[in-house]
Amino acid sequence: MANFSKILCIVDPTSDIQPALQRAAWLAGHSGASLELFICYYNEYLRGDQFLDSRSFQRTREEAIAAHKNRLEKMAQPLREKGLKVRTSVVWEHPLYEAVVRHATSESLAKLTGAEVHAFHSFDPRLAFPVATANAYIPVLLEVEGIGEIVRTEHEKRFAAITQSHELDAERSHFVSGFAHEELPALAKTLRASVVVMGAIARNRLKRLFIGATAERTLEELPCDLLIVKPDWYYAPIETDEVDANHR
Repeated sequence: MANFSKILCIVDPTSDIQPALQRAAWLAGHSGASLELFICYYNEYLRGDQFLDSRSFQRTREEAIAAHKNRLEKMAQPLREKGLKVRTSVVWEHPLYEAVVRHATSESLAKLTGAEVHAFHSFDPRLAFPVATANAYIPVLLEVEGIGEIVRTEHEKRFAAITQSHELDAERSHFVSGFAHEELPALAKTLRASVVVMGAIARNRLKRLFIGATAERTLEELPCDLLIVKPDWYYAPIETDEVDANHR
């Protein structure tokens, strides 16, 4: 039997029969691995709009996630009574396969190094007006301050949804106002961060992948290493056979 350390079991929220759970529990019991029960929930009708995402939509989503969390806890209880180490997680994401990959790898670097994960997002109110006026759902008669508050609230709400789905508490979630290339290095210095992880930017598959102005400017000020994560679809445009031939 392979020496598993952790097993991620995807639970189908639409079914009462969970064959994967039975097999995962069996593997956990025979390998000594911990078990995580995971539900990825998404409902198109509760998605809302980028700027008109009402509190009722948010409350309904939170209630649905809480209900799924409660269901997982009920599934986990008899397994814990048998001596298994079980945790439960529910996220609001779409599509499922991407959510599973993100969840499985989100803290792998931290676990390998024994580090602590912090999340960061900066919102520049000076950019709110040009962004909002390009959206047909924002009333153009609103004052600049009002538009800024609408956009800021939306950013903060979505940031909170991401951090909560990864179980990051308030002390490890940093939402600030200002330019990312100024605020992120300052936070990295305060936290004495060893590495900062950022996503690469690619407009589409036809254009060349590039780091992006924010990451490039941030790199100059960071007091630590910077890890750039490329999109899943990206592949190196260099033929590996050619590289191997040049290094024989």
